[in-house]
Amino acid sequence: MSKTFIPLATKAKNNPLSRLLTSTVIFSISTLSPYNLEAKENETELPTVSVIESNSDDRYNSNESSYYKLNQKLVNTPRTVSTVTRQLMDDQGATTVSAALRNVPGVSLAAGEASSQGDNVSIRGFSARNDYFIDGMRDFGSYYRDSFNLENIEVIQGPSSALFGRGTTGGAIQQTNKQAFLGSKKEATVMLGTNQTTRATADVNAKISETSAIRINAMGNKNNVAERKDTEYSRGGFAPTLAFGIGTDTRFNLSHLYQAENDVPDYGIPFYAGKPARTNRSNYYGFKNSDYLKTDVNITTAKFEHDFSKDSTLHSQARYARYARNVQVTEPQITTDPNTVTRSIKARNSVESYMGNQTDLTNKFSTFGIKHEAIVGVAVESETSTPTALTYSGVPSTNLNYPNDLASFSYTSQTSSYTKTKLDTMAAYFADTIKINHSWELVVSSRYDNLQTSYDSLASTGVRTTLSRSDNLLSYSGGLTYKPAENGSVYISRGTSFNPSAESLSLSTTTSNVAPEKNIVSEIGTKWEFLKKRLSTSLALFRADKENARENTGLASNVLSGSQRVYGLQAQATGKVTDKLQLIVGYSYLDGRVTKSAISSDYKNRPLANTPQNSFNLFATYKMTPTLEFGGGGNYLSERYVTPTSAADPVTGTVRKVPSYVVFNAMTKYTVNKNIEMQLNINNIMNKYYFDQIRGTQAAVPGEGRVILLTTKVKF
Repeated sequence: MSKTFIPLATKAKNNPLSRLLTSTVIFSISTLSPYNLEAKENETELPTVSVIESNSDDRYNSNESSYYKLNQKLVNTPRTVSTVTRQLMDDQGATTVSAALRNVPGVSLAAGEASSQGDNVSIRGFSARNDYFIDGMRDFGSYYRDSFNLENIEVIQGPSSALFGRGTTGGAIQQTNKQAFLGSKKEATVMLGTNQTTRATADVNAKISETSAIRINAMGNKNNVAERKDTEYSRGGFAPTLAFGIGTDTRFNLSHLYQAENDVPDYGIPFYAGKPARTNRSNYYGFKNSDYLKTDVNITTAKFEHDFSKDSTLHSQARYARYARNVQVTEPQITTDPNTVTRSIKARNSVESYMGNQTDLTNKFSTFGIKHEAIVGVAVESETSTPTALTYSGVPSTNLNYPNDLASFSYTSQTSSYTKTKLDTMAAYFADTIKINHSWELVVSSRYDNLQTSYDSLASTGVRTTLSRSDNLLSYSGGLTYKPAENGSVYISRGTSFNPSAESLSLSTTTSNVAPEKNIVSEIGTKWEFLKKRLSTSLALFRADKENARENTGLASNVLSGSQRVYGLQAQATGKVTDKLQLIVGYSYLDGRVTKSAISSDYKNRPLANTPQNSFNLFATYKMTPTLEFGGGGNYLSERYVTPTSAADPVTGTVRKVPSYVVFNAMTKYTVNKNIEMQLNINNIMNKYYFDQIRGTQAAVPGEGRVILLTTKVKF
C-alpha cells in the first residue's frame, strides 16, 4: 500500500543512552568507594595471581599470549601473532576494535552490508567478518565492538580451524576481556573532542575476600564523524565480572557484557567510472531522519578451572549470547546518468543467539625424555539467526552533488521474508607442544567438527523453503620450530581451515548442496627478541590457497569451481627501543589473486577484494620528561579492489577499486600528578580525504577527517 513517508526511528541524538551510561560510570565508582574494599598497602597477594596492567614498563610488547591454548612464548610460536595492548589503545585514543586493528599488518577494514552491519575486516586477503572471538569463544554478532572492556586484542594469523572451528581462513581475532584481580583500582576517563565527541568510562576493581574480587567497567560514547554529514554514533556498555578462588587450585569466574548502540549509519559514496564518484566528501545519500542502526548485545560467560596438580588443569567455559539488531539503511548507486544517484532502502530486524561450552584438559608430561604439553577437549555450540527482511519501492533518486537527505515521498513496503537458521556444532580437538630438545619444538593440533544446519524461510508470497545440511570436517595444523639462540627462532608451519555454506548463519537453495570451502596455508618465518626481550620482531613468508571457492553460476546453484591464492610477506617490531622510546611498526605485502574460475575467464588473475598489496603502520611514543610524552605515527594502504568476480565497470572497463592513502596521527600526554593524566590526540592531521571501507560493490565509505580529542584520566 502507498503511504506518506514517515521517519521510522528517532534520531540518535535524541536517544538518552549516552546520558544513562554517563550516570552509570559515576555510579560504578561511587558504589564501591564507600566500602573499604581496597587491599592494604603492604598486603601480600597470593603468588599465582597474574594481572595484566596497561601501565607496565613495556606498554606495547607482549611476550606471551593471553589465550591459554597458545601455551608457549610467542617467540617460540610457529605462526604470526600480533597483539594490540590496552595501553596502545589508550595512547591512540582507539575506542573501537576496528580502530585498534589498524595496528596489525595484513588487516584491512571493510563495511558491513545491510544484512551484516557491524565490524568487518579482511585478514591476509580473506574476509574475517565471522572470525571474532572473546576469550576463545565465538563472538558472532554483527555489531560495532567498543574496546572499553578489553585487556588486549590478538590477531592469530593463518588458518585456525584447529583452534576455533569453522572460518579463520586468514586468521582469528581473539579479544581478551578484563578480569577481576586481588587489588584495588578506581579509574575514570572523560574524552571530549571535535565533531561533538563525548565519552566517559569507568574501571573499578575491589577485593572482596582473600581469594575473590569484583570488577566493573562501564562506558558511554557519542560522536559524529569528521567531514561526514548526518552520520552519528551513540553507544553505551556495562561489564561486571566476579572472580572466586583467585590464586587457589579451583577458580570460578562469572562475567557479563552489555553493549547497546543507536546510530545513523554511513553507506558512503557511490562508485562511478571504476572508482568512488568525484563529489563533496561530506555528501550523505541516505535519509537523515529514518536511516538507523540499533543493536543490543548481551554476553554472559561462566568459566571454571581446577588444577589437579602443577602439570594438569581442567578448563570449562560456558556462554550464552544474544545479539538483537534493527537496521534501516539507504544504499546509493549510480547506474547510467552520472549525476543521478538511485537509492534503495534496505531494512532488517534480526536476533542471533549463541549457546556453547568448551571443556578441555591440559597436561604436562614426558615420554622417553621428550616433554609434552597437551590439550584435549570437546566443544558443543548451538547458534540461531531469525532475520525478518523488508523491501521498499517508490524510493526517490537524488542528485550526486546535491543530495536531498530530508526528502518526503510516498512508498510501498512489505515484509519479504521470515527466516530461521540454526547451526549446531559438536567438536573434539587435540593439541600437543612437543619439546624435543633445547633447540627443537614441534606443535601439532587437530579438530573434528560435526555441523548440522537447518533453514526455514517463509516468503511474503506464502512459499515456504525448508533446507538442511550436514558437514563433517577434520582440520589440522603443525609447526616445527628451531631455536638457534634463546632469544630467537626459525619455524615452518602448515594448517587448514574450512568455510561451510552456513558460516554466517544463512543458507539458500543455491548453497545448501555446496560442500565447505577448504583452505591450506604454508608459512615460514623467524622471530627474535632484542634489548633484554623488550623488543620483539618477526618476519614471515606465507602462501594461502583456497582451492574450491564457491562461485555463483547465475542459475539455481553455486559450485565449488574457483581457486584463490595469496602470496604474502609480513614484518613487525613491537616494544621498547630505549628507556624513553617505545614503538609498534608493521608492514605487509599481499599478492592475492583469482587463479581459476569456471564462470568467466575474465576473472583469472584479478586481485582479491579488499586486499591491499602494500600496507604499513607505525606508532611511537617518546618520554621527554617524567611527566611529558609525545607520540605519533600513521597508516598507509595501497589501492584495493572491490570484488574480483563482478562485471567490469561499463564506463572504464576496469574493476572497481578505491585509491591508496596515507594518514598521520599525533599524541601528547602530560601527567599532572600521580592521580591525574591528560592526553591530546590529533588523528588525520592533514585532514586527508580517503576511503577507509569498501561497502559491497556499490559504494565506499570515506575515512574520518581531522579529529582532535582531549582525554582526562583520573585515578581514585
